[in-house]
Amino acid sequence: MLHIQHKSKRRSEFESQLRSDLGERIRYDEPLSKHSSLRIGGPALIWVEPQDVAELMDVVAAATASGLSVYPTGLGSNSLFPDEGIEGVMVRPRGRWSGWTASQGIAELGGGAVNAHLVRGC
Repeated sequence: MLHIQHKSKRRSEFESQLRSDLGERIRYDEPLSKHSSLRIGGPALIWVEPQDVAELMDVVAAATASGLSVYPTGLGSNSLFPDEGIEGVMVRPRGRWSGWTASQGIAELGGGAVNAHLVRGC
């Protein structure tokens, strides 16, 4: 019971520090198996999908103030998440970070870009 209360307190601290309205882009106790191509992993305390730098900075500040570690992740290809989950904030870039551009043989990819989209587009 103590572990559940501890998780709940840290989640509440995070929520009180967060200024951004992330709506459905923030989830609690999110199964990491949903985000891994290998379909493994327990729950993340907090799963966040910021769309821009301001949201990312807000998430990191709230996590830091709450004593939570921040773990960046991509699309989950070849990711091995632990069965016991992660008691921290998992950050998956969305929005403008999901895009890419290519010009004169040089490609610029966002941290959340889909490799297959780049391959088809070049």
